[in-house]
This record gives sequence, C-alpha cells and structure tokens, in this order.
Amino acid sequence: MNTRSLVAVISFSLTLLAVGCAPSPDGSQAPTADSSAQTAAAKTSSTQATAAETPSVTMDQARKTALEQVPQGQVQSEELEHEGGHLVYSFDIAVSGQEGVEEILVDAMDGTIVSAEHESPAAEQAEAAADADAQ
Repeated sequence: MNTRSLVAVISFSLTLLAVGCAPSPDGSQAPTADSSAQTAAAKTSSTQATAAETPSVTMDQARKTALEQVPQGQVQSEELEHEGGHLVYSFDIAVSGQEGVEEILVDAMDGTIVSAEHESPAAEQAEAAADADAQ
C-alpha cells in the first residue's frame, strides 16, 4: 500500500471515530472530535501513529511545552510520530540568527520532554532524505 492510500485509510478511520460510527479498538469510549481532529491534522510520516492510538496531549499543548524549551524560537514543522518507542509530537524550532533547528520531542501521552537536541542544516537534510526514502 502506498503512502497516499495509507494516509487516506487513516484519515477515514479517524473520521469514523470522531463521529462515533466505529468503536475504539479496545471497546472503550471513542475519542472526542477534538482529539481525533488533532491526530488527523498531524503531518504524515512513515512512523505516523495508527488510528488506534489517541494522544492524551493535544498538539497545541505539546507545542507550548516545546516552545518553553526554545523561548525565542518559531515552529518550522510539527508532526505526530513514533520515535524511540514513544508516541511523540516532534517540533523543529528555528531561532533567528542560528543555523539549523532545535528538535524537541514531546511525549503525546503525558506531555513530558522526551528529547531536545540541535540539528545542523546537514542533519536536517539527512533526516529529510531518510524520511523521503521511508515513504
């Protein structure tokens, strides 16, 4: 299945969950429309979360946490993904006058910082190439 088809299936599944037409995989109450919309809005990647995983933390909450780590920064990209065994929100945050970005990973379940590191322009390019190859 190509990436576009996978994204369509995930988006459709999230839409069904948001309107309550499909039960949650574990039989519990379906997620709210807000949390499903938040998940659907996350940028796609080869390590994107599945429809069965609903973050406890919203993208907005995670973004606020990430920007607290880089107060003078501006978010360049954000996505919900699996990284290092965690469902995380990944933020690339640029700081005026600095090369590269600060990559901040926020745990999507409890809102804690999983990782905070600087990525040089070369490291950014390598990560983008690896993501493109994975798709």
